[in-house]
Amino acid sequence: MITKNDNRLFYGLGNEARPWFTLLFLFVLLCLLMLAAAILGWTQRYGSIWRRVYYTLLTLAGLAILIILASWGMLTIL
Repeated sequence: MITKNDNRLFYGLGNEARPWFTLLFLFVLLCLLMLAAAILGWTQRYGSIWRRVYYTLLTLAGLAILIILASWGMLTIL
């Protein structure tokens, strides 16, 4: 919670926030794997058409969140 005299806004986050940013790279990897699985599902015709459409929509939602995080500059932290 941010209070009136919280100076973290001026100096950035401490080392205790580092694990949260490693989760972002895991999210990037999982989105790429979802994209590969969606493409493979359509080319190999795995499952019914509704299952493939549903999985494609989930993949597009994950990619949309990834684009939003990239536009916020959250993926540039190393």
